[in-house]
Amino acid sequence: MLNFNKFKMEILTNRKTPIVDNTNLVYIKDETIDELFVKIYYDDIEIGQGVVLDFYKEFINIESEDNHVCTQIKTFPFHGATKEKYTNYGNKIYQIKYLKKPPISTPKRENYINEFTDEINQYISHLLEINENLEFTYIPSSSKLPDDIAKELSATSTLPLANIISKDDTIDSKSITTFQEGIKNSITKYSIDENNVNFGKQYIIIDDVMGTGSSIATILKKLYDKTNKSNYFFIVAKDIKR
Repeated sequence: MLNFNKFKMEILTNRKTPIVDNTNLVYIKDETIDELFVKIYYDDIEIGQGVVLDFYKEFINIESEDNHVCTQIKTFPFHGATKEKYTNYGNKIYQIKYLKKPPISTPKRENYINEFTDEINQYISHLLEINENLEFTYIPSSSKLPDDIAKELSATSTLPLANIISKDDTIDSKSITTFQEGIKNSITKYSIDENNVNFGKQYIIIDDVMGTGSSIATILKKLYDKTNKSNYFFIVAKDIKR
């Protein structure tokens, strides 16, 4: 059984960062890094590292009169209601994942996926300079967003794409707010298909949104246990409040 206390996530960036209720995650100021560069450890062993392109929503850190600092998501008025402000990438992810009646058009969806792919491809080219022994995989989603990004990345880079991560869709995770709850949920929700794993390779895992980080952390640990290798990941956006 995985021990959630043994996980640690470091996010290095020069950006303003949110205040999160997650004792396993720490933001580290680094003036040399613009994006969100993430390192994930288990029991002080690095099991993965990767890049998150942007935050999911726009936010501001508020200091109260008692010097307590908290994060608030920026909002704006819209036809008598209050709407939360998404970042550029966050808004595009939202459209793909949640617009149903009607969904966004196929050309617009393809343009968004191409935009995500182009951004990630810049990092892939650098990664290939230090490690050519790689394959793509992805965390399955009902939106097919990580699936399609990974397929596009595989086609443009010529790196193989392997379907090694399985998800039990009967296990709900929408209401999870803490890392501890997320790890407990992810242990049963996600599994690694050992029959499809190439034990000589390291994997680049693609996902759309990082919430508490429990999903990618659990998957990295399960994969590390099978291959004894640290792996990589690219995620489009990081949730603000988790």
